[in-house]
Amino acid sequence: MAAPVESTEGQGADNLTDQEATQYDRQIRLWGLEAQYRIRKTRILMHGARGLAIEASHAESFAFKCTAKNLVLGGVCELHLADPEVTVEDDLGAQFFLTLDDLGKNRASASVERLQQLNPMVNVKASATSLEQLDAAFLGQFDVVCLTDASLAQAVRIDDICRQLNIRFFCGRVYGFYGYFFSNQHTHDYILKLPQSDGTEAAKQVKKQKCFPTLRSALEHSLQGVKKRRCPRMYPALLTLEAAIASGKAPESILPKIMTEHHVAPEVVTPNFVNAMYQGWRTEMVSTSAIVGGMLGSEIIKAISNVDEPIYNTFFWDADESSGSVELLGQTASDTKQSSDPVTPAEAAVPVADVIEL
Repeated sequence: MAAPVESTEGQGADNLTDQEATQYDRQIRLWGLEAQYRIRKTRILMHGARGLAIEASHAESFAFKCTAKNLVLGGVCELHLADPEVTVEDDLGAQFFLTLDDLGKNRASASVERLQQLNPMVNVKASATSLEQLDAAFLGQFDVVCLTDASLAQAVRIDDICRQLNIRFFCGRVYGFYGYFFSNQHTHDYILKLPQSDGTEAAKQVKKQKCFPTLRSALEHSLQGVKKRRCPRMYPALLTLEAAIASGKAPESILPKIMTEHHVAPEVVTPNFVNAMYQGWRTEMVSTSAIVGGMLGSEIIKAISNVDEPIYNTFFWDADESSGSVELLGQTASDTKQSSDPVTPAEAAVPVADVIEL
């Protein structure tokens, strides 16, 4: 593993070196100098070094090529990539920083040198830290925690800790042609640029705030009263799939209980659909990792820069429909109306053409 490389001047201070100003010129023009200062002070833990994590860490474009690549090229202070697993052949299909020479090596350590080459000014680290080892003492080092291969039960525990420490929390997973990510930014303030009536960008900037539910609350979300055409099938399907993985039971045997508990009409999610997700749950498709990872990396950049409206609070990718959707799941502790109205599922549909650079 290559030694971590840190910026030799000004890291953590409100000034940029000439090298930083040159390298980050395009994104400074996009989101401003103050946002870049916030980005370069941020320390991020990315747990899981499979395809989704790497896609979310690197970004050459703000929408598509974004989780570890996005963050490294964005100029964060530190990216800590943690994964206790070793590289196997299945990893080579979606995680393009791994090669045949890395088989049998720790996935995080094998990836970190190539990530570091993307941006020598970012301190890129690797460790074999397991999910079970993520406690308050370890997590307290970071400003953002992102889990990319954790079960929902593991993610709930870690989100609870992050909530106590006021650490921004993200988690996501890819199941073959399907995927999701969840965001908990607690009380998040951000700047929104308002366009003029003719469509051009105005100089006026408005401060907004959103209060995010916990993952624990999101997983208890009821769909009672939601019309069939607006009912997100990915949410109950995800709960069914995760329960099947944890229990070893067939997903179709679990589906009826999930549908009843969350008040979902039987025709919204079919056994064939959850079986298709189950068959691909250990397979990371390159296309799915790129899309979900791109959106996830973009959201982390928005979170730490405090620029633009965040996804609120869960993104689902459904390849059958070639589109993603944004769903607000769960309630905040105060159960108050947010500063910005939540996006409805119909309004939040993200066609594939908007996600991928064509």
